[in-house]
Amino acid sequence: MLQKRFPPGGAGGWVFGTGFRMFFLWLICCSYVAAIIEWLAGGHALVLPVFLVVAFYFTVLRGWRDVWLVLAVLGTVLDLAFGRSVPVTLMVLVPVQMLAGWWRRLGDCRHWEAQMFPGLGLGLMSGVGLLILLRIPGSDWGRGMTLDVIRVLGETVVGAALLLPLVCVVLDRGAKAMALPQYRKVRQ
Repeated sequence: MLQKRFPPGGAGGWVFGTGFRMFFLWLICCSYVAAIIEWLAGGHALVLPVFLVVAFYFTVLRGWRDVWLVLAVLGTVLDLAFGRSVPVTLMVLVPVQMLAGWWRRLGDCRHWEAQMFPGLGLGLMSGVGLLILLRIPGSDWGRGMTLDVIRVLGETVVGAALLLPLVCVVLDRGAKAMALPQYRKVRQ
């Protein structure tokens, strides 16, 4: 029925046709690889919000409604892989998607250098969420805790600020090769 109303090459071809399915597969693959990279970095005591950076990229690209379910499931799987008692990634995903919606409307998506600014905010959200939900509850505040807070915030903020432009460039090249929508052309 949908094929008759929306032929693959017609007006609704992107919503229900091959383009949307290819984008959906691209979203799943990139998000899965980002979750694996974040998990491997976490195994080496690095706190890098790789998954949330990729989530920001895809939310800016398509809006939160199209990507939320896939990102929520993979974020929960990432939290389970880390053995977290609280789903931090899932809880931080909502403000990250709000930031992405704001950046989609008002931000500069064309220049990769400008992506450092939302990367700073994204890293701050990730670091504060991780600290408030996991590290600080039940801990005694002392010199060691202060150094841990500084380390976690530094790694997440600097890491996200450097990762977001890199992710935008790399994923845009892949999207261009597959004829999918590109981040830098969101508002054109």
